[in-house]
Amino acid sequence: MELTLPNPSTRLGTCWPFHGTTGQIAVQLTRTIWVEGLTISHVHRSLAYDIRTAPKEFELWGLHHDNQEAEGDFLLKGTYDIDDSHNIQEFPVPDMNLHLYPRVLLKIKSNHGNPNLTCLYRVQVHGEYDDTLQGNGLDYATPT
Repeated sequence: MELTLPNPSTRLGTCWPFHGTTGQIAVQLTRTIWVEGLTISHVHRSLAYDIRTAPKEFELWGLHHDNQEAEGDFLLKGTYDIDDSHNIQEFPVPDMNLHLYPRVLLKIKSNHGNPNLTCLYRVQVHGEYDDTLQGNGLDYATPT
């Protein structure tokens, strides 16, 4: 299973922007999945208007309930590297953190230096369906 947010493109200017250096987005998955990883894509630094808007440090959390205030399980912590030659970067969930989740929460903890704006171009959640469980709707993103 793969879910892409907010759109399937890294075209310049088609990001999901949020004010400041931190933010979060909760995602209700179509089905409960074994969350195995996360991919973050940003416009390549050679094309970006301001590469400092790229997310830097982030955390991925698995949520068991529909309530956004509910406690979650920490899955991974990562750093998006704007100096990497690849603007598409994958972050696997450690095996010890592999569990079933109907929702995930991506917390952006910092960006690369722009104090006013952070841009998410493309975020993908990777995992496997559990065929014994039923989903409850369409894939969608809920900014929080």
